[in-house]
Amino acid sequence: MCGRNYQWFIINVLIMLSVLFLCFRVVEILQVTMDIILEKKIILSEILSAETAFILQHVQQNKLITDRDYRALKSLPQNTEKTSGEVLDKLRDKGEDSCQKFIVLLKHQCVLEQYPRLRNVFPDLRQGEDPEEAASEFSPEAKYAKIVAQDGSHVSAPVLTRSLVQGNININSHNHYHGPGVPAPVTPPQDTDPISKINEYKTSICSSYKKVKEYNSGPGENVLLADRYTELLILEKNRKQREREEEIRCRGEDHQQVLKTRASEAYERITVDQLFKPDKDGDVPKAVILQGHSGYGKSFTAQKIMYDWASGKVFKDLFNLVLHLKCKELNDISEACSLVDLLSYCPSFTSETAEVLKDSNMKVLFLIDGFDELKFSFEKTSTVPLKDPFREAPVEATLSALLKGLLLPECFLLVTTRSTASDKLSKLLSGSQRFTDILGFTEEGVNKYFQKFFKEELLAKKAFDCVRTNETLYTACFIPVICWIICTVFREQEEEGKDITKELETSTSIFVHFVSTLLDHHCQGLSQPAEETLLRSLGQLAERGLQEHQVLFDEKSLSEAFPDPSQATKHNPFLGKFLQKKKVKQETMYSFMHLSFQEFFAARQYLMVENKKERHLPTPEKAVLAIYSRSSAGLAS
Repeated sequence: MCGRNYQWFIINVLIMLSVLFLCFRVVEILQVTMDIILEKKIILSEILSAETAFILQHVQQNKLITDRDYRALKSLPQNTEKTSGEVLDKLRDKGEDSCQKFIVLLKHQCVLEQYPRLRNVFPDLRQGEDPEEAASEFSPEAKYAKIVAQDGSHVSAPVLTRSLVQGNININSHNHYHGPGVPAPVTPPQDTDPISKINEYKTSICSSYKKVKEYNSGPGENVLLADRYTELLILEKNRKQREREEEIRCRGEDHQQVLKTRASEAYERITVDQLFKPDKDGDVPKAVILQGHSGYGKSFTAQKIMYDWASGKVFKDLFNLVLHLKCKELNDISEACSLVDLLSYCPSFTSETAEVLKDSNMKVLFLIDGFDELKFSFEKTSTVPLKDPFREAPVEATLSALLKGLLLPECFLLVTTRSTASDKLSKLLSGSQRFTDILGFTEEGVNKYFQKFFKEELLAKKAFDCVRTNETLYTACFIPVICWIICTVFREQEEEGKDITKELETSTSIFVHFVSTLLDHHCQGLSQPAEETLLRSLGQLAERGLQEHQVLFDEKSLSEAFPDPSQATKHNPFLGKFLQKKKVKQETMYSFMHLSFQEFFAARQYLMVENKKERHLPTPEKAVLAIYSRSSAGLAS
């Protein structure tokens, strides 16, 4: 018995010595790997500079660098030895493990096809060894070993060829007899399944999207999304000309009654969670257009959808993955980008999330916010259809392929836009579409917004009752951003100890805040002279409409007011656009958000004239001057 115990003791000592030898060998080889990159930096930099974007994309996909590192390296001049050298330096900074995995990557077949000269860098490849086998020498996923004794025998000092051991190593060593054979398995690493990747993404989305930054927020002053978001009135049915005029002309209680009618079943009101419900024929739309004027809450709604999906409140059973693209951010990208590159601008998107796109069984929704803000014409067509989400192309081509259903054709789209770009968007989209229109807040929505904003029930009621006494402000409150401006002004006055029921700002001052906000946040590409031209043209259009009792304008009227026809819609957040049926044709029509805004711009134009006494109005239009006087009273004070 003592002899047998001594024998097992010797065996275990030999096993442990073998393991120690292997560990030292691993450290030695890893250190050699770092040295290889340093030793061969000049030749590798030269070879990889032929197409730096290719190797950079593969380095990111293999998670050898962070997404931030990738964007920083991507911004450098491409196809230069300096840039490829920066990539190599970044990998060495990441440590031995990243360097060793990089060597694995360089020996993969697809990389060797892109850079054939790499075969001259690695002797084992020159001698005709299979690239995939050579790569597996370093690949932790490629192989795993399980060393066991055969029946009636035992393991003693195992010898391993290609002596790099990597991954999870599980060595069972026992000082007591454990039956015939001493197992020493090396457990293969387990890939993270798509569901866990998506859950990590959802957690990140909840953290990133739970707060909103308001127009006047300072550093760290973001507010909870739940303290601001209020349900909007969204319709699926197109309205006739008479109905649109009714929405624009009515004021006060009459206007709220109109909105209450629109919220009825006859006008097909739809909620956010119903955007992808089957239509009357049982078909689920592939694309949904969510249209609304500037300041109507489109981007706010997009953020709420992202947060509620990640929280399991909407689209839970419809979509496995929801991805967010903000069009305003994409305008600044000049270099070629793949769809995955564009998604990396989303703060919660990672390379792990990108891997989910490869799973054809996943139902994916792309939420594209602010289509109207894109600077691209989408008139250029690519000769080679773009179908790979990892393939680089100009941003315009990548977005066009996504919208047309060439990229990830099984995915779904939800696109927010101003009405001025809806027809352009609709022509790009393929497959079945659903068109929806945001009308703003109903009276119930305004009341709820005040309660959420002020939180104190008595203060909210006091402010809401005060607004109801001012017909113009009460009417304008159906626009969410106007509602926010009014609440912000009220709160400031209340904090200063003023009586908001006696020192309420004029309607005109609220409208000035509104115009200023839209110019600052929706006309950022306009110069100061261009802004002045825009406001003057709006004033001329508004004035003519009041003189002719018009609230809807055709394209001829617009061309007469705007010297540059493109300015009428491209950088103009104050006009809406829609198609109106005229017998067997469709006619493009435009309007201000409401008659009160048309009066405001007309009054502004009237006061811009140096000598009002020399202004000649048609004698039948004396009523127009009364409107000017009413609207300009606040401007002149």
